[in-house]
Amino acid sequence: MILRVLVVCLVLLTSSCSLFVAKIYPRWMEGEIKTDSESVLYEVIHISLQRAGYPVGTGADQGKRQLVTGWFVSEAPFKGKGYRQKATVEYRPTLEGVFAVRVRVQRETNESLRPLDPRTAKWEEDEDNPEAAEIVLQYVISFLAGDDLEVGPKQNPRRRD
Repeated sequence: MILRVLVVCLVLLTSSCSLFVAKIYPRWMEGEIKTDSESVLYEVIHISLQRAGYPVGTGADQGKRQLVTGWFVSEAPFKGKGYRQKATVEYRPTLEGVFAVRVRVQRETNESLRPLDPRTAKWEEDEDNPEAAEIVLQYVISFLAGDDLEVGPKQNPRRRD
């Protein structure tokens, strides 16, 4: 009888362990961008990610309308203080000349006891970083904010033909 009670308690205890694991929910920052060219928007997103410090590589797919960066790593000499972040930007057309853009920055912390040694890094998922996502989104908005954006060679204003 005692053995049965112990087995039942053990089963209940192990099954409820998943209840105590923190669930990380994605936190997207969203905005609308006005532009006539999807390819210009793609390039602006690419430049904005680079300006924010994220390495853009093979995760950029114009066909899927999505850019996923590599990890931006910030090392620190103390356990749990070093982190790395990866940005994901998705966009889709909503109206003629208007695109819905959303940005997510995933964050992981280094829980290794030797955090400066990349071979021993122990990355654990942390809450998303909406502030960093907002910075990337603001870069995109700022690049395309002006109505006087011109692409191509500029004519010298001093030259008169």
